[in-house]
Amino acid sequence: MSFPIGFQPHRIFPDAHKNSQATEQKPTFTPDGNPVGTVSTHSPIPPALRGEMNTSHLPARGETRPADDRRSASEISDNNPILNVGILEEKWGRGALGHARWEALIDGLKQQVGDFTPANTDPESRNEAMFRLARVVNYIDHDPGVERIRNHSVGDGFLDAIGTYDSSSEVGRLEAFSQQGYSALEEVFNGRVRGDYRTVEEITAGPLFKGLHAALSDEELNAFKAKIGGDWENPEFPADHRAELAANAERVLQIIDRKGGKESTADNGKIDGLREYVSFLPS
Repeated sequence: MSFPIGFQPHRIFPDAHKNSQATEQKPTFTPDGNPVGTVSTHSPIPPALRGEMNTSHLPARGETRPADDRRSASEISDNNPILNVGILEEKWGRGALGHARWEALIDGLKQQVGDFTPANTDPESRNEAMFRLARVVNYIDHDPGVERIRNHSVGDGFLDAIGTYDSSSEVGRLEAFSQQGYSALEEVFNGRVRGDYRTVEEITAGPLFKGLHAALSDEELNAFKAKIGGDWENPEFPADHRAELAANAERVLQIIDRKGGKESTADNGKIDGLREYVSFLPS
């Protein structure tokens, strides 16, 4: 079932304060709906250096801007036109029910990332909330496991405002995140994200993989490999396929590391005592 698009665009991210010297600007669009370049008074930050564009690992609750990132909420919004088009700009449906659903999405997002709207009069708090929102939205946009409509593609800078109710669509994934939190981003195994060209050796060089053989028996390790799609250590598999499997494993290990356990330390960047790992894996 699809959601009809209704109402007029409604930008929700203008600055509530006058303490920023940056000039707010709205993206302009070509007839096909794609954003075009505009002149900005902000100092441009290359996408590769913007933390919210790093989609190689899962967003996390409480994540903050890099130490040298002093952008305001308005600047982060302007650097990420995706925040002002599609799902986040349109109010779903027609009438009171559609409006209520859109408001529920925004309220849910604020519960997960913090208040990124002008109602938040604490500039630093709002800046961090906007960064976390941009991080999540970009992550969903680059998730190859999410279904997309029409000619939209992975990483196209636009979140569909139409889609299925479940979390297989962009709108469904964002709505699931607003209701369930960060666990809603952990669902799909799809290998390396777009733009990730690491080899299996590069992916497995980190500490997350180093502790696996010590933490798991051979039987447990084989079960783990089967769960994420296959054995990334099998030399008979093509190199690209092994890298995709290793990326799947890395994603699950990041989830497990963040949660910790009875015999491990949470969020320390390594697997240091894993035992009851199956419950952490998507079914």
